[in-house]
Amino acid sequence: MERLDALFADLVDAGATLVVVEHDLRVVAQADHVIDIGPGAGADGGRLLFAGPPTELAW
Repeated sequence: MERLDALFADLVDAGATLVVVEHDLRVVAQADHVIDIGPGAGADGGRLLFAGPPTELAW
């Protein structure tokens, strides 16, 4: 996972916009902005549950 973290950091440092679909909270915690859509999958999903910095997200 450290290699992936370094790659993400390199991309952002180079000026790239990085969009990642992820459920691993360690990865989510490193984000600048989180968009959580749910609460479930398929017909049960699709509602905005949270948008903002990970520091404001209730873990």
